Amino acid sequence: MREGEIFVPKMKLYNVIDLAKKISNNYKIVGKRNGEKIIETLITDEEIGRSDTKKDRWVIRPNKLGNKK
Repeated sequence: MREGEIFVPKMKLYNVIDLAKKISNNYKIVGKRNGEKIIETLITDEEIGRSDTKKDRWVIRPNKLGNKK
């Protein structure tokens, strides 16, 4: 582990309706609201280029351009 690393868990893709069904049988679909995302991106293409893949997570190395040291 080094300073500035970011750890991102590898997660299964979930459908919101399937998730709601697991939590409760009493849910109501109200539609997408302003600003809501259908898919959340946990790691960008740029970050993938400077990350290490582990069994259960990605380890993103710090961006050297952003270092102030």
